[in-house]
Amino acid sequence: MVGEYLKAEQNHQCTMCSYNTGHASHLKQHIDAVHLNRKRHQCPMCQFRTAEASKLRRHISGVHLKVKGQEKCPHCAFTTPRADTLKRHISVIHLNEIPHKCPLCPQTSTRLEHLKTHFKAEHEKRKDFKCPKCPYATARKFTLNRHIKCVHEDVQENAREKCNYRPVDKADLRGHVKRVHGQLREKRERSHECPYCSLRTWSAGQLRSHIDAVHLNKKSHQCPICQFKTAEGAKLRRHISGVHLKVKGQEKCPHCLFTTPSPANLKQHISAIHLKERPHVCTLCPHTSTRLEHLKRHFEALHEKRKDHKCPKCPYSTASKSTLNRHIKCVHDNVQNIACEKCDYTTVDKANLRGHMKRVHEQLRDKKCKLCDYATSESGKLRQNVKAVHVKIRDRKCSDCGRTFPMANHLKNHRVAVHEK
Repeated sequence: MVGEYLKAEQNHQCTMCSYNTGHASHLKQHIDAVHLNRKRHQCPMCQFRTAEASKLRRHISGVHLKVKGQEKCPHCAFTTPRADTLKRHISVIHLNEIPHKCPLCPQTSTRLEHLKTHFKAEHEKRKDFKCPKCPYATARKFTLNRHIKCVHEDVQENAREKCNYRPVDKADLRGHVKRVHGQLREKRERSHECPYCSLRTWSAGQLRSHIDAVHLNKKSHQCPICQFKTAEGAKLRRHISGVHLKVKGQEKCPHCLFTTPSPANLKQHISAIHLKERPHVCTLCPHTSTRLEHLKRHFEALHEKRKDHKCPKCPYSTASKSTLNRHIKCVHDNVQNIACEKCDYTTVDKANLRGHMKRVHEQLRDKKCKLCDYATSESGKLRQNVKAVHVKIRDRKCSDCGRTFPMANHLKNHRVAVHEK
């Protein structure tokens, strides 16, 4: 249905890109805004300019006339000057209705125009909005504007009073407030369920990213400068910033050489590495964590027994995306491209190399159990000690005799010694 609609009478074709529309006025507005960068409509009360008259009207109404809305939602404090906007708000927020579904993939949308944009971007692979300063192109105008602000103009204009985080747009700021300062997250449910596995997310965007990365193996974000591809826009931005723009971080740790572009990351680094603070404590076992999201992953993996990340090449599944990526590299791709400088040891990631250096060459035992005198160089072995000795969890069961063990290697040794003689 969507595909037929998009290919219906759209006889006004842009001569500079593949954009087409059924209205001559829309084409003129597109050329002015995208290709000529004309902003014909200027606010009579300030310096604001825009290419669209509707945006100017909204600007004057919201900024200068302070019109916050006459239509009030009966379920919350939301107000709007438009009755149709209120109707859509109630439908999406309070009734959880997502009426528009893509006929080619699991994508759903609250608005038809959003579904059209998705169809053009994902299935027709159209990227009509091109950056005038680099080869970057995208299917969405707001994404292009954010790219220009973030990459070329280095604009970070939306400040937050609670911390020093300054994102490039208000959507990033809202996400930061929910994620870091906890507003609304505890009150919301994970209402977006993955159709392929048991994962549930807080937002449709998180669900789309999960489906693209885990189930469809899509890497739709490609670096315009090299061959790097990823499923997440944030990873692409970090790649461009770190690899091509050589941005190593402006915030410097006073205790070591660590640098980061984020003040929140620096604060977290000092708390976890130098002050040894682990403020998040599991309610079911002695496990502690430096980050709330790490504690949530621990709870889902250990106590809920969830393994949402499945290997596409074998029956292996795990609770961690990074563990799955490491499994694929190590087992199926046979990639071990990180070598130790002191011996012939090679590994698939840097964390393994750091553990090898501590364990073999430095012989450090800096991970100490708070419940006994046990010490080790590996966090995994410390967790195994807590699990086996203090919590008494024996969740590895032998299929032949029913005997249980706290660790997989114990079960493996048992099977070799008893059942596979």
